Amino acid sequence: MNQQNLLFWMATDLTPKTPTSLAKEMHVTKAAITKASGPLLDRGLLDKQPDPDDYRSFKLVLSEAGQDAVEDLGPEYMGNLERLYNELGEKKYLKLIKLLSQATGVAVEE
Repeated sequence: MNQQNLLFWMATDLTPKTPTSLAKEMHVTKAAITKASGPLLDRGLLDKQPDPDDYRSFKLVLSEAGQDAVEDLGPEYMGNLERLYNELGEKKYLKLIKLLSQATGVAVEE
């Protein structure tokens, strides 16, 4: 799990989310979310909001600066995926995505 993936994931749905709910959605551990979100919070790309349903918890939301960063990085991020798709073809590309997802799951479990 890297910071860029978390940033782009947060951009797909601007609803504030707890680290636990993000971890479930992304199929990673809460620790992975905490590790990736820390630097993004420090740089002002994510904001913390108190959870109105649980005073002990908080929710993460993409900040305005985070939205700007996604807009700036988006073409390069998507361009890399598109180049992979074009070079590998649909079948190999989907296999690569599946293998990377499995590898992420293994790495997170360790």
